[in-house]
Amino acid sequence: MGEFHTPCSHTIQLHTVTGHISFKLVFGYQAMLPSALISKSYSYNNYAKKLKERLRATNRIAKEHIIKAKLTVKQQYDKDIKAISFKLGDKVLLHDSAKSRLKKLDSL
Repeated sequence: MGEFHTPCSHTIQLHTVTGHISFKLVFGYQAMLPSALISKSYSYNNYAKKLKERLRATNRIAKEHIIKAKLTVKQQYDKDIKAISFKLGDKVLLHDSAKSRLKKLDSL
């Protein structure tokens, strides 16, 4: 491992959206207490290769979980949406896109 990172409670808890622990997404391995560390000898190239593989796999799975979570939220949101239909001649409010491009402190 080489480095020791102190785990904090928010980084070692399972995140419901990603399905992973934040610490693992960032560092590529599960957080461990010093008493659990076992001395392993790695060559730099071997360690870097394994770390890359773990990070890619973990991030791919996290992205899949995020997509599922987005779909779930969208489905929940869409349940409450009511379809609006307009007829020819109905009065509606128009959004002026020219004014929306102005910055907060720009003069009108």
